[in-house]
Amino acid sequence: MTEKYRPNLHFSPKAGWMNDPNGLIRVGDLWHLFFQYDPDSTTHGPMHWGHAISTDLLHWSEQPIALFPTELGTCFSGSAIETESAEVKLFYTAHSRTKAGEDYQVQCLVHVEENLSRFSLDAANPVVPNPGLRAFRDPKVIWHGASHSWIMLVTEGQSIGFYGSTDLRNWTHLSKFGEGQGRHSSGPWECPDMVPLTAPDGETAWVLIVGLNPGGYAPGSGTQYFIGQFDGRHFVNANTPETELWLDYGRDYYAAQTFFERGGTNTPMALAWASNWLYAKQAPTKAFRG
Repeated sequence: MTEKYRPNLHFSPKAGWMNDPNGLIRVGDLWHLFFQYDPDSTTHGPMHWGHAISTDLLHWSEQPIALFPTELGTCFSGSAIETESAEVKLFYTAHSRTKAGEDYQVQCLVHVEENLSRFSLDAANPVVPNPGLRAFRDPKVIWHGASHSWIMLVTEGQSIGFYGSTDLRNWTHLSKFGEGQGRHSSGPWECPDMVPLTAPDGETAWVLIVGLNPGGYAPGSGTQYFIGQFDGRHFVNANTPETELWLDYGRDYYAAQTFFERGGTNTPMALAWASNWLYAKQAPTKAFRG
């Protein structure tokens, strides 16, 4: 593609608006990138999930749209997992508005078939109903081996909520983290993620990743992280509450997510949106933005 401002290295859709990476997962030899997508606009409209695949994380092939808005709402951010029986599942936030015009968000489960080309909503959706929060979104699901359970991280306003499940349908609220920790701003903590890393002493350290908009290190959107311990229920920050750590110090690294790899190499791979809400809608492109 030769359109002016079209990146040669980073993925961009052929047409339409894109923002947060969603449902990042490696299955076999293929890396799957789902992403926040509006195929009919370049200024952010009703959210769908776009889809692209790669064998090397550099060259991407755009696929048909994966998720469309339903009666539960449009398709906000989420994640993907693969079970021990090789079943792939997606989790996303269905976003709608109340009669008063306020955001209303719930978490939904999607079953994936035929080499990640067919998607069906679970009949029990929403699998995690809204507990009364205006900002309740971006479910990131991971496997926690020590507790033999799935853990879902969800934006709960200025905190991250932790939920647990053994069947991916029935979820129990375990705890939350955020109050008085790191940097806060007028917006919610968004797009959480959490990965284990091996510390120099051989112990496991958990890295909790959180998007902050506005209020990042550079003006506008930013991605902070915390290092600590997670016991299957609670995350405990290893640093002082006022410590601020940033995945990137520039302006164009937001909503970072890691790829789910069953039986992976224990070296997390992350992908972020190369933009900033301060000016994302003003990027001087024509056919696409993001």
